[in-house]
Amino acid sequence: MKYQLFVLAGCPACTALELCMRDAGLAYERIVLASPRHAADVLVLLSESDPRCPMLSQGEQSASGLAACLALLGQGQPERAAQAALAALILTLTQPGEAILAEPLTYPGLRAAAEQLGRRVVTVATDDEGMRPDALEQACREHGARAIYLNPTIQNPTTRTMPAHRRRDVALAAQKHGALIIEDDPYWLLGTSMPPPVACFAPGQVYYVATLSKCLSPGLRTAYIRLPHARSRAGVLAALRSFALMSTPLSTALATQWIHEGSAAQLLAGIRTEAFARRELARQLLFSADQAPPSGIHVWHTLPSYWTSLALTQAARAEDLRVTASDAFYAGPTPPNAIRISLGGVETRAHLAAALKKLAELLVRRPLMSGEIVV
Repeated sequence: MKYQLFVLAGCPACTALELCMRDAGLAYERIVLASPRHAADVLVLLSESDPRCPMLSQGEQSASGLAACLALLGQGQPERAAQAALAALILTLTQPGEAILAEPLTYPGLRAAAEQLGRRVVTVATDDEGMRPDALEQACREHGARAIYLNPTIQNPTTRTMPAHRRRDVALAAQKHGALIIEDDPYWLLGTSMPPPVACFAPGQVYYVATLSKCLSPGLRTAYIRLPHARSRAGVLAALRSFALMSTPLSTALATQWIHEGSAAQLLAGIRTEAFARRELARQLLFSADQAPPSGIHVWHTLPSYWTSLALTQAARAEDLRVTASDAFYAGPTPPNAIRISLGGVETRAHLAAALKKLAELLVRRPLMSGEIVV
């Protein structure tokens, strides 16, 4: 399929759209608009109230698998991006100084938003299945927390997926204490046979956030929030407007079109295939990748005792490699000795294979001792 892309010369929004479509591998014919008549057509597309950009709803039986997650949950409100949505929900659901409960290893964006907004991230103990319901109940009692943050599917950074029974038990624990859950679920569509979102077990307790930037294109900064009830809409929108006036209409229009016509499903299938191939490369070169999900886009690697995460990260940087030390994700005093390795940060599989080989060689070498002379 080849798209006709109407652009205005010098328009930053049109340039961004072209880059997004190019990243996504879509063929298009570039048509430059110069006349006022054509410009008016573009302004309709850029309108916030464009009727061609409806919200996804349960009643719409989209053919695209991309809508499956939101279709399970009901109505989703399109927003700017998941980070803005997360910050807006923190602002809506908590007050300054209050605690937000989260797992010890968690998305750095949560910590950054909480700190900027004057909230505290309090960690809840986990096991191999994720956040423990008994520990959650204890934390709710001790801290009077009203908000819980979860990233239950292909969790960042550990890649762990919380099983369905644990999702149910965590949801019940939150309900028991009247706490609300922010479910950040950017990777759900990348997985296979994923458990239902936590929001399915407690629809009245969960604010569900899904983004297209992980499963379609980083340039498509569009996220969706599923609200637990209609009365929460005004407060969330007011908080969002404190960050940006509205979601980007051009991105929202493009995302909606792709979802309804099936292009999103085709792109998603291609991305999942590529993610699987890259994970296989990592599995062949790094033993830790055996624990990663087949279509995950990063690997959590526990280091040998002779490397610390900080020392390994610095040594990798000297080799022109980029990995992330565990302290970037850990909300506590003693982070685990591990690194996160992104599999999607390089352009080709050949480049990824070369980088992983270099990293594997670095991992088996012992670090230079302090004061050792190098000639």
